[in-house]
Amino acid sequence: ILGFLIGFVIAFILYLRDDSIKDLEEVENLTDLPLLGLIPYHQQGKYTLAYEEAFRTLRTNLEFIKVDKPSKIILVASAISGEGKSTTIKHLAEMLIKLNRKVIVLDFDLRRPSVHKYFKGLNNERGLSMLLSGQCSINECLQKTQEGINVIPAGPIPPNPSELIMSEACELLFKTLRGSFDYILIDSPPYSVVTDATLLMKKADITLFSTMVEHTKREHVKQIKSIVQQYDIVSPGLVFNGVKLKKKERHGYGYFENT
Repeated sequence: ILGFLIGFVIAFILYLRDDSIKDLEEVENLTDLPLLGLIPYHQQGKYTLAYEEAFRTLRTNLEFIKVDKPSKIILVASAISGEGKSTTIKHLAEMLIKLNRKVIVLDFDLRRPSVHKYFKGLNNERGLSMLLSGQCSINECLQKTQEGINVIPAGPIPPNPSELIMSEACELLFKTLRGSFDYILIDSPPYSVVTDATLLMKKADITLFSTMVEHTKREHVKQIKSIVQQYDIVSPGLVFNGVKLKKKERHGYGYFENT
């Protein structure tokens, strides 16, 4: 009995110290941003029909957001690593390509580059850091996946990421890419650590805040509302990752439950 009570007390203390989001309802209570994507949990490399359908739904929601410009710049942001940001960009790009959209992915996480690892056959030898500092051209930095997705990796880590993002060269890059692509997808560093992400949010037409079940902290969800108001972010939305399936999916449609 004593052992049971000690175990119960320890478990209760750990529960109280756990500040992570447990379900969608909790997220909705902390922020009023629209939910644009509800992504089910999946094992690495084992994609279900429901998982693919979730990204189709996200793609459709983004298609319906009106932008009075020749293309859409979509930034995917997260508070910390492990919240599904880069994975969301990868699968969203693949879904957009299936609609014959011209897509380019930019890895603006110039401090800890990772996008090139998510697409087979890419490398990080050249990229945005070299492009924005005048060391190479767009064509020299541009790589292409087997699916036809254009990617510009981050490149070698520079000493001044924020300055490169605020440079005239960066403004010119976005202006140039808008004329050639339907969608420009941006991977950014965590917004809770550095200001790079908020600088990029001002350049984006749509900002997706990626959150993850039992990983994203409540304080970080609260921070989203502050960022949106402080920086006057246009068209913000949420993507909630890691939702567990309630029942066996039917014809690609999953039934979700809180975890």
